[in-house]
Amino acid sequence: MINVTWLRTFCTLAEVGHFTRTAERLYMTQSGVSQHIRKLEEQLDTDLLIRQGKQFSLTNAGEQLYKEAGEILQRLSNLEQRISEDPPYEGLVRLMSPGSVGLKLYPQLLTLQQQHPKLVIDYRFAPNADIEQALANHEIDIGFMTDISDDETISCKPMAQEALILVTPATTVEPSWEQLMALGFIDHPDGAHHAGMLLTANYEQFQHINDF
Repeated sequence: MINVTWLRTFCTLAEVGHFTRTAERLYMTQSGVSQHIRKLEEQLDTDLLIRQGKQFSLTNAGEQLYKEAGEILQRLSNLEQRISEDPPYEGLVRLMSPGSVGLKLYPQLLTLQQQHPKLVIDYRFAPNADIEQALANHEIDIGFMTDISDDETISCKPMAQEALILVTPATTVEPSWEQLMALGFIDHPDGAHHAGMLLTANYEQFQHINDF
């Protein structure tokens, strides 16, 4: 495979027509330019220049290489520019969060998409375990979780605090532990985690969600 650095030096030399000016344009020494040309000729096993003292002209192979290489280098330059560009309001962003968080964020994200038509937001509601797995498998870009992940490949940062609310029938104003046991528990994929946080802080009798 042709060395791109040597190829760029050769094309600059062919365009400028002078070793010293080529070195100045590429911020190299003149000997460095000569070395690149020599290495390129050795790699291609053909002469690219006809040297006449301090002057030179291109061989047929050199003319062909200069013509085709210019297009290749331009495409590489365009590719580098496109890859390095990352417009903040364009492209696909994949998010996942619990439904409670999503219900707060989604309306704002819809407004953001209306303001920036090239921005595509793929937002999915999911429990913590599914979000953690999606992050570990690089299936999403950002995940909002209500628990810190133990996966070493996932970086977690606290963002906000959300209140946990105990929902009971309207007739149960200040439920005792006995009343909760009688009512039972409607589970959720994150139910054990959330119940543990809320009930541990409010009921000393609580040990495990399986008590219900």
